[in-house]
This record gives sequence, C-alpha cells and structure tokens, in this order.
Amino acid sequence: MRAIADNLPVLVAYVDGERRYRFANSTYREWFGLDPDEIVGRLTHEVLDAGYFAAIEPYVQRALNGERVEYEVGATLNGSQRVLRGVLVPRRVHDQSADGYYLLVQDVTERRALLDRLRHQAFHDALTGLPNRRSFLERLDEACAAGGDGVAAIMFIDLDGFKAVNDKYGHQCGDKVLVEVARRISRCVRGEDLVARHAGDEFTVLLTGPAIDRAALEKIARAILLTLSQPMTFGAKIVQLSASIGMLPRDQAASLSSEALLRAADAAMYRAKVAGKARIVVHEPHDSPAGMPG
Repeated sequence: MRAIADNLPVLVAYVDGERRYRFANSTYREWFGLDPDEIVGRLTHEVLDAGYFAAIEPYVQRALNGERVEYEVGATLNGSQRVLRGVLVPRRVHDQSADGYYLLVQDVTERRALLDRLRHQAFHDALTGLPNRRSFLERLDEACAAGGDGVAAIMFIDLDGFKAVNDKYGHQCGDKVLVEVARRISRCVRGEDLVARHAGDEFTVLLTGPAIDRAALEKIARAILLTLSQPMTFGAKIVQLSASIGMLPRDQAASLSSEALLRAADAAMYRAKVAGKARIVVHEPHDSPAGMPG
C-alpha cells in the first residue's frame, strides 16, 4: 500500500482524531520538502503552512464531524502559487463518530488554468478581447434580474463605412480599426459598464446601475460618437469613420426579455442608419422592439 501511495502524484495521508499524522506518502517531500517519516506523529498545524492550514480548517472540521468533504484552495508550493483540490473521508470505527480522516489532495493548477482559458475564449472576442454576444446577453440577464438597480440603458453601435476600409486597406487594417474602436468605446463608459463586440463591426454597451436621465445617457452616446469620428492612423494609413447608435433606456421596455431589449436597441440603430448615419436615435415607447433589420 505504501508503494502505491508513494507513486501517486497526489498527497495521501491519514490523520487521527487528535489531528496527528499517522500516515503520509512521499509526495509531502516533493511538495513541501518534508520527509514523510518525520511527519508521522506530528500535529497538522505543526506540519502545514499557516495559510493553507487556515484555508482547509473548516473542511477538516466537517470531516471530523463525519462528513465526506471536497474542497479547492490556493497554496504555495516550492515558491509558486498552486490550486489544490482535496477530498477528506472520515474514518469510522464500529459505526461510531469519526476517528480521524483520510485525505487525498491533487494539484489542479494546470487544469484550472485550462478551464479558465476555455471559459474566457467562450465568452470573449478573440480579436478585441471584449466580451462577446453570449457574454453580453448573460450579463444583461443578470442585470435585468437585479431589478431597478440593474439595467440603466443599452446601446447598439454600428460603424458607418467599415466595409470600405476592408476594401481599401485590407482586412488586417480592418482588424486594427476594430481593436481601436473597442478601446475608444471602453474609454467613454464607466468602470461598472460593459462593452461587448456583438458581431463584425457591431458593438453593444450595457450601462448598469439605477436609471440615468436622458441628458446623461445622451452625453455618453455623444462622447462615443465623437471619439469614433476622430481619424485613426496606422502607419501611413488614415481611417475616418463614423457610427450609428441606437439607445434603449431601460424604463422604456422594462418588461422585455434580454433578447428583446437588444433587438429594440438594434432597431433604434437601424433608424439612425436610415436617417443618415453618424447619429444617435433613442428608442421611444411607441417603437416596436422587433421587426426591423439590424
């Protein structure tokens, strides 16, 4: 059994009811620089780093109360921050209360980092680094559920003349324009607001918190309109664009779903396009939130 335990890339140990180690495998030497033979007989707080001991203490207490427990905490191993996932299994004798516990701890740092990367890729635009449409709708759902302090307004922004940039300068330049547009829009909103890339040259903005008045809303939209109208220089290439913005104050469509709210803002943007582009159109109560192309 020791040969098996010593060849597993995990911590394996048995701690008795007094919190003394009665068994520890050789992974303790690799992870903590501690000889397993020197650990046996010592109390857990004498062996473990104080921060790690404090982090797992609530789980240990539950295991000593007879509960099988799983946890995931951060710890420092050989000078680097790691993520450790542990399983504590209470040891029972003749169905009595727990007389210590068995533990198995894995280093899941790389797996957690991979999952974080995959999640980021699933919810963010690879080019601009902004949240994507899926992420925007998820955040919008959360804001709608928060009630009056959730959604303040939604903006739907579409660049005017972007196709001509790709045709004249190529898609590589077009990509640089989109990255710069993302940066400029982000600079115009508040820290708690959300800017997302919807698709292509379309961007969305979620203003959160209590409803803001029409003047404050239009001030933010005008700032975006102005910054996007400023020339963008990429080497010898100078790109001049404008944008059409549709806005939806939350109080004008309070009962709509997140998808319907986004369609209403998109419809307002379309009306800005029809009216001559390079302008802002606010969704009004009598406007239909659906049925207009974006």
